[in-house]
Amino acid sequence: MRKLWIGLLVLACLAVASSASAQRQTTFEALTVSTSAVGITSAILRPPGQGLQNNFCTAYVDGANVRYRFDGTAPTTSVGAIALSGDTVSIDNLEQATAIRFIRDDSVDATLEIHCWRQPVTGA
Repeated sequence: MRKLWIGLLVLACLAVASSASAQRQTTFEALTVSTSAVGITSAILRPPGQGLQNNFCTAYVDGANVRYRFDGTAPTTSVGAIALSGDTVSIDNLEQATAIRFIRDDSVDATLEIHCWRQPVTGA
């Protein structure tokens, strides 16, 4: 009987560990930012086979400056928050990640190295 309880306890621990690692699955994309505003690809935010949607992202700006807006409206080369090459833009919820749009700020395309993952929601 004791071996049965130990076996069940081990299985329960494995199930919890498996569930936690699935929730921490990270997705990645390298997004080219040019003369038309672009957003994060839907599959990066809602990866196939993952039960939960990603709700946290970071976008590392590489190669040139970009402008961005969180309100779903396309930024322009003169309107929107600016992120310099080497900056990281933090996106802390799914609504922002879905709405954010980027455009290059200069005459050179930029690349965003975007990582997204599911962060547990705390508090009420």
